[in-house]
This record gives sequence, C-alpha cells and structure tokens, in this order.
Amino acid sequence: MSLTPEEKRDMEAETRGDFRHCDPDVDYAELDATRDREEAEEANKDVHTEHCCLRHGCKYIAPLTPCTVESGEKEQSFPCEECDIEARNPLRKALKSFVDDFEGDFMVDGEIVDDPDGRWGCLTRLYKEAKEALDE
Repeated sequence: MSLTPEEKRDMEAETRGDFRHCDPDVDYAELDATRDREEAEEANKDVHTEHCCLRHGCKYIAPLTPCTVESGEKEQSFPCEECDIEARNPLRKALKSFVDDFEGDFMVDGEIVDDPDGRWGCLTRLYKEAKEALDE
C-alpha cells in the first residue's frame, strides 16, 4: 500500500514530533502566538514580581539583585499578602494609610518633627496607637 504525499508528510512530521500538519481544524498560527505570548510573560517574571509589592516594598531583607518591582522595572504579578489583608479589612487599610501619611508628613529619619505649638499632640498619640495596632 502506497501513501499519498499528505499521509507521508504527516508520518514524517509525527516521527519528528511535529504535529502541525496532522489536524486541519487547528489554527497552528494562533497556537504559536499564544505560546509566544505566554513565554514572553513568563520571561518577564522573577522572584520579585511573584512576591514583592510596589506599595509595600520588597519582601527580601537583603536581595541579591535589586528589586525589579520597587524600581518599577517590572510589574508585580498579583497583590501581595498585605494588600490582600487590607482589601479584606478596611479598618486596617485606613490605619495603614494614616500611619503612612503621618510618617511621610510629620517624621524625618524615623523621628517625629518638632511640634513647637503643641498642635500635633493628638495626631502623635493617634499615630502611636495606630502603629501599635498594626504591629499586633
């Protein structure tokens, strides 16, 4: 029994592990494009994109390489654990936002800036209580 040229081509392709010509109903160009997209996305990932957060920072104490998420070089793949906790707990999110704002506006090098008029006393007390609550 002799094979048609198409059958012979398909047999040779199967032997090589190339099944591109075996199924006429499959759009192999689309499969290739999908595979290429997935490979490009995978190549753009690293340990930092999988664990670190633009908002909450690098999750590694002394990374061997600079954090690609903090530097803005790459996007994090998904929200970090702290983002997830904040999303499920709006009070914690509000406290964290207040603490971050206070530290940005009223602190320098980890110390509260002088309050000559004594007007920040209430805010300072709230900051300390919020910081304590977040650390629990």
